[in-house]
Amino acid sequence: MVAAPSGASRFCESAASDIAGGHAALLAELDGARVLRVALPPGARQPLHAGSARLVYGVNDHRVLFAREGGDQREMAHGAGEVHWHEAGRHAVENVAETTARFVLFAFD
Repeated sequence: MVAAPSGASRFCESAASDIAGGHAALLAELDGARVLRVALPPGARQPLHAGSARLVYGVNDHRVLFAREGGDQREMAHGAGEVHWHEAGRHAVENVAETTARFVLFAFD
C-alpha cells in the first residue's frame, strides 16, 4: 500500500473490504481519492453500499450485474484494459460470470 502523506484523510482498509463484501484491498489514498483493487469471485456479490464518483479499470474480461438503489439493474460486460465512469450513488454488484471479475477503482470524494 502507498503511504498517505501527512494530512491525508484516513480510509481504513478494513472499511474498503467491508464495503466491497470482503473482496477489495486499498492500494493508495490521498486527499479526496482512493485506489482499490477488487477481485470478485464467480457468484460473489458486493452488498448495497454508497459509492463515490469513480473511474473503473478492468484488469480482465468480466461480466457483472450492476444494481442501483431503487431497482434499476443491468448486466454489464467489461474487457481487460477498458475504462468506464460511474457517478456517485448507492449500488450493488454481483459477478454473473464463471471467472473472477478483477478491476481497479479510482474513487473520488
